[in-house]
Amino acid sequence: MRDYHFVKQQDIWFSQPNLAALTRFSSANIVEAEASLTKGNGDFVNYYESSNTLQGNVHMESLYRLNQRIVFFGAINYNNWSGRNMLGSAFINPERKPFNLVEDSLTNAGKKHRDTYQLTGGLGIDIWQGLSLGVRIDYTSANYAKYKDLRHKNKLMDLLLSAGFYAPVTPWLNIGADYRYHRNTESLEFATYGKSDKVYKTLIDYGAFMGMVEQFGNEGYTDKTREMPLFEDAHGGSLQLEVVPMGNLSLFGSVAFSHATGYYGRKSPYTITYTNHDRDKIKATAALTYRSRSSSHRFGLAYSSEKLNNNAETFRGLTNANGATYYEYYAPHETAEKRWQNVELGYTVHWGIRHELPVWTINVNYNWMQRWQKAYLYPYYRLQQLSNNEVGISATHNLVTGKGVWSFTLKGAFLKGSGEPYEDGTFVAASQQTQPATMPAFLYQEYRYLTAAQYKVGAQMKYAFIFPGTRLKTHALVGVNHCKVNEIYDYCEGNTHTQWSVGIGCTF
Repeated sequence: MRDYHFVKQQDIWFSQPNLAALTRFSSANIVEAEASLTKGNGDFVNYYESSNTLQGNVHMESLYRLNQRIVFFGAINYNNWSGRNMLGSAFINPERKPFNLVEDSLTNAGKKHRDTYQLTGGLGIDIWQGLSLGVRIDYTSANYAKYKDLRHKNKLMDLLLSAGFYAPVTPWLNIGADYRYHRNTESLEFATYGKSDKVYKTLIDYGAFMGMVEQFGNEGYTDKTREMPLFEDAHGGSLQLEVVPMGNLSLFGSVAFSHATGYYGRKSPYTITYTNHDRDKIKATAALTYRSRSSSHRFGLAYSSEKLNNNAETFRGLTNANGATYYEYYAPHETAEKRWQNVELGYTVHWGIRHELPVWTINVNYNWMQRWQKAYLYPYYRLQQLSNNEVGISATHNLVTGKGVWSFTLKGAFLKGSGEPYEDGTFVAASQQTQPATMPAFLYQEYRYLTAAQYKVGAQMKYAFIFPGTRLKTHALVGVNHCKVNEIYDYCEGNTHTQWSVGIGCTF
């Protein structure tokens, strides 16, 4: 009669990176482990995704009270993913990168594989009458590779550290704050197999698939002689506030912010740094929660904004007295401005709660996304502004029987976007300048994925039981998610994508 996700979601403080509030944890210790296998098929995918995927995932997560003052949170995850017939970006996830490296051909599709390892750990310590301190670390490492020329091999390291405090100021007021440090490095190494006279080119995409084309060789963004890192360093923090006017009613709010700087290349007098960028993020959330003996209700609102500016370095190579080449830098020039805004509204109700298992869980949500980006290659520019609206609903019913618990989930969503694929222009009348390179096939594939009218449906069935001879709550599940788009565009094939999944796990 326990559900891990229900236990964790009952206190909104547990969803914050500031783990100082873990000391509020009042349930019995709980651990959930699960292994799953997912198969995906269908051509309705984004330009950097695969229409034929297979992935396995192993996950374990726990909330554990060590003693009266200390509570631990931990999670580990391993994901093994393979995709076939893949083109598009060389990055693992290019969606919010300062620039993109895109294949300039549709004839080199091949298999890609990714291994991802994630480790999360943290604790909260009550140091005096509820005043608590907390720390948290989230570490992700991934390897990603393409197995057909032009090949690339990626190494990802993502690290998030946070340290904060939580203080119950009065019976009706709780506050918290934390500092956050984030570092992300994705290194790329390009190569071809054996000897070949074939020429491979890459689009250096500043935004909306407009930029310049680079031939694969011994220099540039795709330099085959060295590993090229895209590095980003961020500092930030957040403030949390909770007002409890009544014992069963609470109003929670938080504001988080960060500033990041980064570059592509290597910081050395004898190597080239090709770009530099800066990023600013802000996110505000609010939630109203009401609880009774047998139900809980939560209304949530979140707004986030992100600004990113990218600049290309201007440099020249010089030779010193020893014959070594070094690089001298001049004023950089701007290549892209990018902006994202998101609004999320949600309502979740847990009804018929017995112990720590609700009979019904219903969630209704609305998401609005806007993406604005402008790419520059003087005197040309390309502007793109897209937005979409998505409405979704899901319902889960837990049916308790004599020997176990059946859980049935149904969900559905509808998304529709707006905006033009691109708007090209010039700052001054162009004379003899070469026009920027573009990639219309990927442009329209992404445009359809983000804006075309589409519906999503899904279902899952799960059975949990006590494994014979133990007190271990074991479960098995099977699920399906299906998406269909109703609009056809040039360069785009297929209008559906379906994922089937099976899994086994346990809770103890």
